Amino acid sequence: MIGKDKPSATVSIGLATAPLHGTTLKSLQETADIALLQQAKKGKNRVATADQPPGHHTPITSADGHDVLA
Repeated sequence: MIGKDKPSATVSIGLATAPLHGTTLKSLQETADIALLQQAKKGKNRVATADQPPGHHTPITSADGHDVLA
């Protein structure tokens, strides 16, 4: 019945910033996508930031800084 159930939503975000993670829109999108995909494997409601520029084997960490992904 409408009005009795509370709607819910989840979000996962991959974050890359210029110039650290790239200087073009394409490189920033690719780096953010890698971060997002790595976190999506771990579950819902996560934010991931890339740690190094694209072209490197970039470790990805969770928003809390403790969860390092290969």
